[in-house]
Formats: sequence, structure tokens, C-alpha cells
Amino acid sequence: MVTSARENISYLEEKNLDGYIPNKRQASKFKGKKCEDKAYFKDKFSYDPLKDQFTCPDGGILTRKGKYFNKSTGKYFYTYYGANCKDCLVKLECTGRKGMVKVISCNEIRARASENGS
Repeated sequence: MVTSARENISYLEEKNLDGYIPNKRQASKFKGKKCEDKAYFKDKFSYDPLKDQFTCPDGGILTRKGKYFNKSTGKYFYTYYGANCKDCLVKLECTGRKGMVKVISCNEIRARASENGS
């Protein structure tokens, strides 16, 4: 039986259960693969569902700027951009490029999972 992440999350909510679903890097580590763990990977940013924004490890805010439909997956994706990255002292380490801002893209399921710290 194949179920979607949305169905799994709905089931957990209905049963009032806490689910721990690893992200890709966590799953790879669990399988014994060596994975890089940097301070500014997406999973280090916390998501606030009430404000619909991410907060970086240094306290910077990333606000939602776009909503896109992916025809191949049939899902909406949301894009969040850092507002104050220009003056951030760790911008290069975080974004990987000069003159860039941090951008996080995720679908509805990933944003909901981020609420629970996964």
C-alpha cells in the first residue's frame, strides 16, 4: 500500500500522535552514509506557521515571496527569501555566493514537517 506524506501526517494528527520523519540527510546518516552537516542547511532554519516564515540560526527572517505549481509533482511549492541577508556577517557561508540572499523552497508538506522539527 502506497501512501502520501499528506495522508501520513493527517493520520498522525487524527490519532494525536507525534511522528518523527527524517529529512534526506538524516535518513542518509541513519543508513550509515557520511553526510556534510553545515550550520546553514535548510533543516537548521525553524518555521513559524502562524507567521508563515522561516528564521535562520542567527535570527534573520525569511518571508514567503512566491507560490509555484509544479506540474510534474502536482504540488505547490513556496519560496522564502531572506530580508536582511545583505548585511549579514555569515552571508557567504550561508548562501554560498557573494551578493545573494538565502532562499528556501519547500512544499506544503515540508513546511508542516518543519513545524515539528523534522
